Order: sequence, then structure tokens, then C-alpha cells
Amino acid sequence: MRREISVHGLNNIEQIIEAAINDLNWQTDPFDVKIILMEAFTNAYIHGNQRDTSKPIFFRYCLQDDKVFFEVQDCGDNQNEVSIPTELSEERIFDESGRGLFIIQALADHVWFQNNTLMIVKKYCPSET
Repeated sequence: MRREISVHGLNNIEQIIEAAINDLNWQTDPFDVKIILMEAFTNAYIHGNQRDTSKPIFFRYCLQDDKVFFEVQDCGDNQNEVSIPTELSEERIFDESGRGLFIIQALADHVWFQNNTLMIVKKYCPSET
């Protein structure tokens, strides 16, 4: 299963995330996935697309074995080297920006950038039936 959706801005992001979680049958504690994806969309909109609602954000996800691969791609110019922090200083905890990638890194199993795409891997947790 592989799905792709494009959105403009951050309208309806919560519904898109909920739909992906439902499509994946990820009902057992999906809180981490919701936070990861909300932060990824917000990062793409603010930093990649510079808050330009005319630019799309592409969201792809794929279930393979016991892992889900999420991709959130923006339309940025790919000029800046992006580093994903593994630590956050105590004085930066309440900053308005700079925490999103740290949060994603902390909750996901593996995270990296490839061109304008944030690649995220998370162990699959299907709902118990």
C-alpha cells in the first residue's frame, strides 16, 4: 500500500493525518504519529514553503512489513543544509521554533532529509482486532 496526497497550507491537516492513521489501521496509541506528522507538515509549510499557500506539500506513506515510511515534501529551494538535532538545550525548550525536528527525531525510529523531503520511519502498530 502506498498513498500520496498534496495539500496547500495547513488547512485540514488534522483530518488528513487522521485519515492516514485510519487507512493504516493504526488505532493502538497513534499519538506519536499525530505529533510527528503535525510537526513535519508545520515544518514544511513554514520553513520549506515560506508560508506560501500556493505551494503544495506532498505527503506520502507506505506500509512495508512492520514499518511505516512517511514522506513530507515541500517546495523549498533546497539551499540550506538541514540538520536534525538529537538534543535540545534547556533554554530552547520554550522557543517558538526549533523544536519540531527534535520532536520528530525523538518520536520516530529513523529520520533524514532527502532533497526537500523529510523521510520518517516508524514501527507499525496496528490496532488489535
